[in-house]
Amino acid sequence: RHRILSATCFFTVLLTIYLVLYVWFSRAKSVGLIVGIGLALLVLALKDLIMDIFAFIYIFLRRPFAVGDLVEIQGI
Repeated sequence: RHRILSATCFFTVLLTIYLVLYVWFSRAKSVGLIVGIGLALLVLALKDLIMDIFAFIYIFLRRPFAVGDLVEIQGI
């Protein structure tokens, strides 16, 4: 029963992805539009990761904190 449910879910996802891509490519006149929408969705999905990477770069280059500094966030 679990295998049937997993296989059904897997094929449903594949069918959905196929249908979405088919509609996008058949109606869109420009591949650039599709790539742009895809990149925008990717950036939204990875927003926190991108912000963390830029925060790491800022802290690494500017060194706003030193060893022993106390960091206070909203009074805590």
